[in-house]
Amino acid sequence: MASEKKFIQKALSDFEVKAFLQRELEQAGVSSIQIQKTPIATRIAIAVRRPGLVVGKKGQTIKDITGALQTNYGVENPQIEVIEVQQPSLDAKLMAEKIGRQIEIKGNVKTAMRFALREIMSAGAIGAEIRAA
Repeated sequence: MASEKKFIQKALSDFEVKAFLQRELEQAGVSSIQIQKTPIATRIAIAVRRPGLVVGKKGQTIKDITGALQTNYGVENPQIEVIEVQQPSLDAKLMAEKIGRQIEIKGNVKTAMRFALREIMSAGAIGAEIRAA
């Protein structure tokens, strides 16, 4: 029973860290977050559309985030690696967020989906399926 609790506790702490990073780096366009714990440090790989917003001026933003992870979430020695998404038009999560923002601003679902599909196809995809509910 104790080992099951450890797995659940680890999964919950990872979820909290990922939710925190999603909130903090929303403007940077976060695609994925991977957390890997090693004996020396905790490696966090963040794939984003705009890595400059994550790093900040002279690395200040990334320092603030590592400090918050250490104090608020108990992450030991966080090492954050920022990865730029090469083709954001082919990333499903980034495109879904973009479509959602366009629908919130303009309100026309059909036009937003057409523009997104055109952008995805011009990026090199054979096709895409977009569902709006």
